[in-house]
Amino acid sequence: MPPTRAPDGSRGTAMRHPRHKRKRPTADAATAAAAEHEVHPLADPARPIPNLACADRFEEYYRAQLGRLGVTGSEWTRFIKTLHAPLPVTFRVQPVGIGTLGDECRRSFDALQAAGGLPEVTPLPWCSSFAVEISKEALKTSHEPALAGLQTWLSKWGALGACTRQAIESMVPVALLKVEPDHVCLDMCASPGSKTTQAIEALYAGGAATGRGFMVANDASPTRCQMLLRRCAALGEMSERLLITCHPAQSLPWLPRLDASAEAEATAVGGEAGRYPAGCFDRIICDVPCSGDGTTRKNPSIWHRWSQEYALEMHPLQLQVRSPDER
Repeated sequence: MPPTRAPDGSRGTAMRHPRHKRKRPTADAATAAAAEHEVHPLADPARPIPNLACADRFEEYYRAQLGRLGVTGSEWTRFIKTLHAPLPVTFRVQPVGIGTLGDECRRSFDALQAAGGLPEVTPLPWCSSFAVEISKEALKTSHEPALAGLQTWLSKWGALGACTRQAIESMVPVALLKVEPDHVCLDMCASPGSKTTQAIEALYAGGAATGRGFMVANDASPTRCQMLLRRCAALGEMSERLLITCHPAQSLPWLPRLDASAEAEATAVGGEAGRYPAGCFDRIICDVPCSGDGTTRKNPSIWHRWSQEYALEMHPLQLQVRSPDER
């Protein structure tokens, strides 16, 4: 506030209006401010949680849910600590027998391991993958020659389409589906495309695909479809058995089967037999939109933006995608 003249001619400072006086914080306000900056007892200082209120609501909600299943005490503590622990770096390599590129990628990774300096590497043969015991944040910021070499290796072979960065839990659904070369597959909510590329590689198991199998990858967002297209383009010739569609998954049209057996089993829909035959896909992947509660290790930002309301808002959409008749 600018200085003013006092009645005696001396310079003074203007008095504040009562409405403009600074209020001293009350006891409740001071307590709330202190709680806002309180360090969470299970938080990793290297991975801070900005919004502790959301994190507390997350824990309260799941403590109540899991408590009904008998998860309490030390088991609950281990569960929360696991959610705060970063994920290892995992990547999938083209399965053996698909082509020479995948074989070259494996030999290159074997040479990288033989050079030494890498953290513990765990092979995951059931999904043609490897897990390296280091977080992606530590890998990005490390200046150690071996880790810098791993980062370069992942970028090179990922661009060539022989290697795909993918979390272990994301590989499980396609591995359980056991896609075969003759299967017609659908990925209803496909982008960014890691599961789609995994299924396409399964269509080519044992070499060049000789069956009639192909992949339909759908996403409701045109922007995400572009991401999906770029991811699948890295597969090269294998993407010739891929069809990308942009359509709401909850109203996705059926694809008619052209083989004789399917035509014989077709049911009449709207008075026209065979137009939308039942069972037109052999395998369907449906990773519906969700709140991402189970991905806190990969995406720690969920801790400070979680709300039960958001999950409840997603539920009707999930049911509609799962069961089109409920839309």
